[in-house]
Amino acid sequence: LHDACMTSEILRSIKCDCEAQLRLSQRLLAQEGGMLIYTPQEGRGIGLAKKVEAYRLQHEAQLDTVDANRALGEPDDARSYACVPGILANLGIRSIRLLTNNPFKAAALRDLGVRVDSCRPL
Repeated sequence: LHDACMTSEILRSIKCDCEAQLRLSQRLLAQEGGMLIYTPQEGRGIGLAKKVEAYRLQHEAQLDTVDANRALGEPDDARSYACVPGILANLGIRSIRLLTNNPFKAAALRDLGVRVDSCRPL
């Protein structure tokens, strides 16, 4: 389960490691099998414009990602994974092994009724 990151995956920003995580996930999936669900949730769900503004705050005020989002009046994480249970059900998938560095993803998926058998950090 990967969230879009235009700044890293297309513009090659060095401010985050999203593109590297995506590529590692793709390599692991090619070796071990599995599937990738790619969600259009730029900037932890706050959108590209707000993400760029958060980058400015990170640079000028020396804030980390979460504090910059908070300074903009945004939540720590605004992503939603409500589409995932339906995708998995349509594919006949009853449980997943999740590749993630973010414990929020596993908790959010479990809250939606997805059976997460394991989490593997990237």
